[in-house]
Amino acid sequence: MKYYISFFRNYFNFSGRTRRAGYWVPHIINGFIISILFILGLFCGLPHNPDAHIENPEYTTTFIWVNCIIFFFLLLTFIPSLSSTVRRLHDINRSGWWIFFNFLPLAGPIALFIYYCQDSGNDNQYGPKPDKINFTV
Repeated sequence: MKYYISFFRNYFNFSGRTRRAGYWVPHIINGFIISILFILGLFCGLPHNPDAHIENPEYTTTFIWVNCIIFFFLLLTFIPSLSSTVRRLHDINRSGWWIFFNFLPLAGPIALFIYYCQDSGNDNQYGPKPDKINFTV
């Protein structure tokens, strides 16, 4: 839970470093929340009868509201996700600009995934090794 709180406390912090757990825990929690909301939207918003939205428009309304909630959640977590990703790249002594490798088809996301899984390096230009930093929430 401390990593998730730290995720939002460092909303606009693009400097420094983030350990693997500090990166992965919030991203996994966010993925879980979005998955639950999506499944909820499917069960609440999709009728069993394909023509039910004509007879009962509340199915469509519920589906739209759940999708709006997902959209605002993604909007809320976009900047902290971006900043934690940049800090994670700093942790392995890479520039934050490496995040643009996500735009390379297939190879870019795979390379970044491998980088995100690497252990923290020693002290580098972005700061001391995260093990030496006192963690405060």
